[in-house]
Amino acid sequence: NSRVGIVLVTPALLKSIESEGIAEKELSVLLASGRVIPVAHGTTFEALRDAPAPYASGWTTIGDATLGAGVVLLFTTNWRDILLSFLICLAISRLVRLLDAYEVPVLFQQGAGAAVAGLFAATAAELGRRDVWPFVGSTPALLVVGGVVVLVAGITAVGAVLDAIDEFYVTASARMFETLMRTVGIVGGLLLGLRIAEAAGFAMTVRTDAIPLGPFPAQVLGAAMIAYGFALFAYADRTTRLLAATMGVTAWLSYSLAVFVGAGETVSNAIGALAATFISTLIVRHTTVPSFALITAALLPLVPGLALYSGLLMTVGTTADTANVAGGSQGVLSALMVALGIAAGASLGTFLGRPIADRVRTRRRLSDANPIS
Repeated sequence: NSRVGIVLVTPALLKSIESEGIAEKELSVLLASGRVIPVAHGTTFEALRDAPAPYASGWTTIGDATLGAGVVLLFTTNWRDILLSFLICLAISRLVRLLDAYEVPVLFQQGAGAAVAGLFAATAAELGRRDVWPFVGSTPALLVVGGVVVLVAGITAVGAVLDAIDEFYVTASARMFETLMRTVGIVGGLLLGLRIAEAAGFAMTVRTDAIPLGPFPAQVLGAAMIAYGFALFAYADRTTRLLAATMGVTAWLSYSLAVFVGAGETVSNAIGALAATFISTLIVRHTTVPSFALITAALLPLVPGLALYSGLLMTVGTTADTANVAGGSQGVLSALMVALGIAAGASLGTFLGRPIADRVRTRRRLSDANPIS
C-alpha cells in the first residue's frame, strides 16, 4: 500500500525496537522488504542498520529457498526437483544479496540470478542424462521455475494495480515499469545462461507453455510453504509465520474452489485474494501481527509472476525461430488480468474487513469500560 512510505527514525524508536511491539515488528518487515524510506533524526543510518534483527540474515535466505521449493511443490511431488530447487534458490538468493551489497542495479541482479538458474538447470539435465545421482529423474523445466521464482516480480505487479485502485497513479505507473524491467532482466539472464550452457555442450530447451498443477494435497502444502517462506524472508516472528502459512492455504483453497465451480482464472484469483485478505484484516486489527507481512504472504501463492515471465520468454523466444509475439503478448495480458483480479480482491477484502474489525474492537472497549456487575 503506497500510504506507507516514510518512517522517522529517532533514538527512542531504536531503543523501543528491543521491546518487539507491533510497531517495531511492522517496521522490521517493511524495512527488510524496502517498503519504507527511513528518515533519521538525532541518530544515524548506521545505528539503524545495527539495530538487532529478529534473527540472523541466513534464515531469510532459507526463507527464499523455502518459497522456491514451495512453488515447485505446486507442480510435482518429485523430491529431486524440490530439493534441487531449494538448493538453487539458496545460491541465487545469496548471489543477489551480494550484488545488492555492492549496489549493482536491480536489472543486472535479476539477470545474474536468472543466468545461474539457466546454467544450473542445463547442467542438471546433462548430469541426469549421464545417470549421475540425484539428477536422474529431475525435471529441468521445473528447476528453471524453482530458480527464477525468487526473482519474479508478480507481487510488484499486484502492488501496482492496488496503487491504481487506490488512485495512486504515479506510483502505480512506476511499479508497473519496475515489474517490466525486473522481468526483462530475468528473461535476458536466463537466455544468457542457456547460451553459455549450449556453448559448453549441454544445451536444453525451456518450455514456455503452462505447466500443469500436481496433486491437490501437494498444492496446499506448496501454498503453505510459499507463504511461510516469504514471512521468514521478511523477518516475521514465529506467530506471524504460522498465520501466514494458514492464510496462504486459505487463499489457495478459495481459489481452487472457485476454479472447481467453473469461475474463470481472474475471478478465481480475486476470490482467493478476497477470502485471505478479509480474514487477515480481522486478525491484524486484533493482534500484534504486522499486516504487511501477513497479507503479502497470503497473496503470494496466487501472484502471476511465473505467467508474466513465461509470456515475455515466449515473446522473445529461446531461439530466433521459437519467438511467438502473439502468444507471448496474450500470456502477458493474461498475467496482468490475474494481477488485476488479485488486487481487486485484496482491496475489497480489506475494505470489508476493516469496519467489522473496528466495530468488534469498539464493542470490546465499551464492554471493558462498563463491566456488568
